[in-house]
Amino acid sequence: KMFSQYLDLFGKLMLKPQLAVPESQAVWSLVLPQLGEGETALFLDIGAETADAVLLDRAGVLRTFTEPIETARLSLGVKEVIAFSQEKLGKKPVKVFLGGGGSVSLDAKKFSEEVGVSAVSGEELLKAYPIKITASFGQTSKLGFMTLFGLALLTRQKSPLNFVS
Repeated sequence: KMFSQYLDLFGKLMLKPQLAVPESQAVWSLVLPQLGEGETALFLDIGAETADAVLLDRAGVLRTFTEPIETARLSLGVKEVIAFSQEKLGKKPVKVFLGGGGSVSLDAKKFSEEVGVSAVSGEELLKAYPIKITASFGQTSKLGFMTLFGLALLTRQKSPLNFVS
């Protein structure tokens, strides 16, 4: 319903959105408390075979990459996204948030050194989140559950979504 209202608004303004990914908005809601003024960050949802990437800042989602990065070449793929951000947005991400089940086995410190940007594990992100997660998700890790958790939070927020084109 909320997304439909945004489409109506964009139509009245004679704007046509190219892409809207609700999961990216959920990720933005989750990492917003960790973003400083003027900072751009990258969130990676790392799976067994591919990783999805979202560039964001305090205003909202800047870019959701529709072509996933192969997890086997994650460092190289992230460097390409960082270069894209520098070239197209004029600034490089200052943080990479590592989410998704595939981030459990990733060494954040080593990854930071490889890509040249500070990496924050999803576990650290969840520790800093104002709501403590004490539930057990069975075989699914908390990190694997993060995107769904973010979507659930979106349904409870009082302010409207912020779609940045």
